Amino acid sequence: MPDVGTIAARVTLVVSAVCIVAGVLALYARAEILDPGRFGDRAVGTLAQDEVADEIASRVATKLIERSPGLVTLRPALEAAALDVEGTDWFAAELGAGMRRVHRAVFSGGDPRPALVVPGMAYEVRAAVGRRDRRCSRHGRR
Repeated sequence: MPDVGTIAARVTLVVSAVCIVAGVLALYARAEILDPGRFGDRAVGTLAQDEVADEIASRVATKLIERSPGLVTLRPALEAAALDVEGTDWFAAELGAGMRRVHRAVFSGGDPRPALVVPGMAYEVRAAVGRRDRRCSRHGRR
């Protein structure tokens, strides 16, 4: 039968290990989740994944079509243009800033339904459609 000192030492060891793991998890959460800058940077980093870029392009096209239903026939061009815009430094900066705003809204409790907004995205996509159209028409004449 183990003595009381051995049991107490083992319990102390287990409690210490649990506290160390909890402390490491808390530090990770503080650094990676609770820091708005890191949160925004991580979101920008996901743009390198094709699935993320495709989903954003699809959602942007959907929003533009909801605003102007006549654009429905241009959906493929809108998605392609949105992908063009997503590849720019401007979009990366705006996405990061937008994610930091969402982060602040979520953790401040001020907005019950925060939304990611990238100001100027509709304008940029429309301009990208125009650039794509000019490139296509130039290549068509050759």
